[in-house]
Amino acid sequence: MRIEADLARCQMNAVCVVIAPEVFDVDDDAGVQILQEHPGPEQHENAREAVANCPMQALKIVADADR
Repeated sequence: MRIEADLARCQMNAVCVVIAPEVFDVDDDAGVQILQEHPGPEQHENAREAVANCPMQALKIVADADR
């Protein structure tokens, strides 16, 4: 699993940070920051929930064929 962010869409609502603080952070200047681009299996559920609940749909999960 790999997570990508579209910074142009991010409005810094921080929903992702509330759901998965170990994976995401929000910087006041840059928007969402992905702390773990390849979250471990124990974080997959929270990462998926955070992506699904992003109000601006700025996050997406990409299949990670190399892992």
